[in-house]
Amino acid sequence: MAPKIVLKLFQITNLSLESKTVEENVTDDLEANLRYGVAFPTDSHHDFAIKFNVFFGAPDKDIEIKVEATAHFQTDSIIDDEFKESTFITINAPAIAFPYLRAFISNLTLNSGYRPLILPSFNFMALADLRQKEDISNNAE
Repeated sequence: MAPKIVLKLFQITNLSLESKTVEENVTDDLEANLRYGVAFPTDSHHDFAIKFNVFFGAPDKDIEIKVEATAHFQTDSIIDDEFKESTFITINAPAIAFPYLRAFISNLTLNSGYRPLILPSFNFMALADLRQKEDISNNAE
């Protein structure tokens, strides 16, 4: 039987929004960068976290948004090496947590007086494949 996995908490751990403009549509066509990784606390064998770092900016628009967020998961099974290397960690867990990040950024920009910045959907499967290819090419060098 598959382990029960629960998203316990989604929290913003660092936030920066800097803007030197009064335009509402300044959030159009911003450069975006999304990174994420996994963390396993040393004091628990049932918890893990997905950490997101998101950056939006455009020098010509004088705006920069940085968000760091952590999604805390818990499982009823002990996290072993097999689970740590599973696709759940690299694909499913980030995909479960991403809508919370997406909604936060959209609400942040809207409530800050800008047109809502809506993150596009991300294909975490493709990102995992790309990471694996990069790891292979880096190890070959």
